Amino acid sequence: FLTTTTICSHVIKAQEQNMELLDTILQRKARLIDYECINENGERGGKRLIAFGRFAGMAGMVDTLRGLGERLLAKGFSTPFLSMGSTYMYANLDLVKRAVTELGAEIQSRKIPDGIAPMTFVFTGTGNVSQGALEIFKLLPHEMVKVSDLPSVVANGRNDILYGCIATVFFGAVFFNRGEG
Repeated sequence: FLTTTTICSHVIKAQEQNMELLDTILQRKARLIDYECINENGERGGKRLIAFGRFAGMAGMVDTLRGLGERLLAKGFSTPFLSMGSTYMYANLDLVKRAVTELGAEIQSRKIPDGIAPMTFVFTGTGNVSQGALEIFKLLPHEMVKVSDLPSVVANGRNDILYGCIATVFFGAVFFNRGEG
């Protein structure tokens, strides 16, 4: 039978990091429907009709915070992240933002436990998904840092805030930038 995979695979750009995925799909003779290629005129470069944007980033960040709490608990660490619900548990964005803000207050009062603090979140790219994730992250007590600051953060970082770092990738090289905020 024919397998169909529907994802935003990014293989149309021939990015090296995605070629293994494309090779696997070709080897399995699977059908690939790449959301990135669904556009207005059906031709390469046309305006995309499907895009994962700001809300996908927000939902992903919320679910990451919740999943982090569960993962750390499994490793023996009780953290404020356990108070975060999954995205589907909130009726609207205002309730999500209120819950994230309350999580931030908990991080400041309960702190991140020794052994896992300081905690750094790295955001890749500058697209809509990353911007949505950053919008949620910035509701938490945080400091944005450059990659060159990370050794100092590890040695002297605080346990009542989170650290953020933005990474962008160009032609296989990673560049880290200090984000605003």
